[in-house]
Amino acid sequence: MRKYEEKFIRVMPSQTEIDEYMEMNEEDRPIIEIVQDESIVCAYDNQATAWVPKNQRCPRLMPKSKGRGIMVSAYICELAGGILKDGIIDSVEYLEYGQGLWWNSDRMVAQLMRVLDLAKKLYPWARFMFKFDHSSNHKAVAEDALNVKRMNVKSGGAQPVMRDGEWMGVKQVMFTTLNGVKIPKGLQQI
Repeated sequence: MRKYEEKFIRVMPSQTEIDEYMEMNEEDRPIIEIVQDESIVCAYDNQATAWVPKNQRCPRLMPKSKGRGIMVSAYICELAGGILKDGIIDSVEYLEYGQGLWWNSDRMVAQLMRVLDLAKKLYPWARFMFKFDHSSNHKAVAEDALNVKRMNVKSGGAQPVMRDGEWMGVKQVMFTTLNGVKIPKGLQQI
């Protein structure tokens, strides 16, 4: 992380600096930090207080649930002065959750891809470092990602075909081919 911090920029560069950045190799360009977080707001979040006429007791009938809720996920950027936006598109996503609608890793990745496109449009002269909190939605992996928990002991069967990997500099092919069909290798064969 520290090796990247010296490349972070926190103020908008001048046009002359931007022109210089555009001439640089991509790996030498400055890095813009973009931070994501999400929050849930419910209809009955703060029920400790209530408005009542003067000198009247407040009935203590509390709702059985938190009520309807909205989940908000947003990306902020110091250069943008807060929410990353271009005047038309912004980096905020709202979801009225429940009844089968939940914020999941697929939604998280889709939002990240939109935000990455937006960041590239706004700052084509920079690289980006995205920071996330520890939500379980941030553990999304590609469908063909290497995952020993999804592998069988023996080859074939009901296991996914995973992408090739590398172990100590040696390429590990994760499937065999039989009549043009990929058959996933099991743990014993790998």
